[in-house]
Amino acid sequence: MAHGSYSTVSRALKNNPRVNAGTKAHVQRIAAEMGYPPSAIGRGLVTRRTHTLGVVVTTMTGLFLAEVVSSIEATALLHRYRVILCNSGAEDYDR
Repeated sequence: MAHGSYSTVSRALKNNPRVNAGTKAHVQRIAAEMGYPPSAIGRGLVTRRTHTLGVVVTTMTGLFLAEVVSSIEATALLHRYRVILCNSGAEDYDR
């Protein structure tokens, strides 16, 4: 078990240069041994940034829309963003 402040452990896991190299290696080794995965949700709560884009469409049919959404996803991935796609079903209300 690693002993240290939450901020030191967090910085060590993010490979922050402000953490002593020995401490960083120790924390990272223990995290790997424990199978600790970083939490994107936890990081988002602290930084107030989720790196998530929401895309709402009226319907999920049609080749054009598929190409647009595919391009959005590809661009988002290049910038390390995730995409959440939602169908609003707005066309269903017009009937």
